[in-house]
Amino acid sequence: MMTIEQLEKYFKIRRNASSVMIKENNAEIFTEEQLEEMMQYCVAEAEKDGLEKLHFEISSKSPNYDVYKKCFETYSFEYITENMIVFKDIYEVEAVESEIDFKLIEEVGEDTFYSLWNEMTEEQVTYDQFVNMMLQEIGGQWKEHCLTASIDEEEPIGIVIPHIERGTLEEGKLMYFAVAPNMRNKGYEAAFFTGAMFVLKEIGASYYIGETNVQNEWMKDVFEKNGCQQLSSTERYVRIF
Repeated sequence: MMTIEQLEKYFKIRRNASSVMIKENNAEIFTEEQLEEMMQYCVAEAEKDGLEKLHFEISSKSPNYDVYKKCFETYSFEYITENMIVFKDIYEVEAVESEIDFKLIEEVGEDTFYSLWNEMTEEQVTYDQFVNMMLQEIGGQWKEHCLTASIDEEEPIGIVIPHIERGTLEEGKLMYFAVAPNMRNKGYEAAFFTGAMFVLKEIGASYYIGETNVQNEWMKDVFEKNGCQQLSSTERYVRIF
C-alpha cells in the first residue's frame, strides 16, 4: 500500500487549496506496476480531498519517461507545458558595486512582502496559503530568505527568495525571481540576478539550478545574459477533476 511518506522519497510535492503538484525529484527507476500504484494513490487522494487539479512534472531525461507517458494516458492526464532547466556555477561569483539594494522581509514587513509577491507573481493566494508554500519549500526559517530589491531606496523593483534546495548541501535555488512589470526591460535584471547569485553563494551554494517555461522569453533572456546553461527540460501533465 502506497503512503505519502513513500511518495515524498521520490517526488517533490507542493499543495494549495485546489490542486497538488507532484514533481519528479530523482532518477529512481520504477516498474510499470510501481508507477501504476503511485498514480492510483495520487488520483484517489486528490479525489478524496476534493481537489480540482492534479499536476505531474517529469524530466524529459527520466528513465521512466515512456512508462510515465503510458500511465498519464491511462489515468486521463493531459500534457500542458514544458519548462527548461538551467545550471550556473556560482563558486566564483563575487560581490560587485550595484545600485540594487536588498532588504529582508523584517525590514519591509510581512504584509508588504506578501502584497508585492502577489502583484509580481500574479499568484492570487491567501496569506495562509502563501505561508504554507514557504514552509513546504524552505521550512521554518523561510522569512530569512524573502528579499525585496529596490533602487536608491525607491519603490521595490522586484522580489527574490534564494535558498538551498532541501536534501542538498550546495544546490542554490530561487523559489521566485520576479520583477515588477513596469520595471522590466530597463536594464535592472542582470544586476538583480547577479545580486541574487551572490546571496546564494553567501548562504552556502556552489551552483544554481533554475527553471522557466519554454515560452517565457523574458526569463530565458535573463538566464542567457547571466551565463546559465540549459541542462534539460521537464514536461507537465494535469488531470482535472
